[in-house]
Amino acid sequence: IMTLQFIEDIEKTFDDFNKVLKPGGLLIFAVHNQAHVKECLHEKKLFEDFDSIEKPKSGYIRLGEQKIPIYIRTAQNYKNILEKRGFQQILEEYPPFTEEFLKQYPIEEPTHEPRFLILGYRKKQ
Repeated sequence: IMTLQFIEDIEKTFDDFNKVLKPGGLLIFAVHNQAHVKECLHEKKLFEDFDSIEKPKSGYIRLGEQKIPIYIRTAQNYKNILEKRGFQQILEEYPPFTEEFLKQYPIEEPTHEPRFLILGYRKKQ
């Protein structure tokens, strides 16, 4: 569910999904929200070495001592790629941080923007 942002050649991956999904099949995934990444970059938290702070596209996410390459795409980027492959968008959600979540799981990164973007697509008949 949270792997697509770690794939540089995402178009090939979606070509592969297109080959294996039957008409009417669903593709649902979550990725990092570009607005959250931008917020983190401004506060120097979690993400680093991005090509742009205002429209971050590629850089690194720091997990402990590991720096992992990450590719941030917008909902529109995914829509453009998937519609060319015969998919119809059925879901676009940005679930916010809730007070209950933040009380139970305090985090050091900024929380004004939703961390995730959840997208769903159906392969056309």
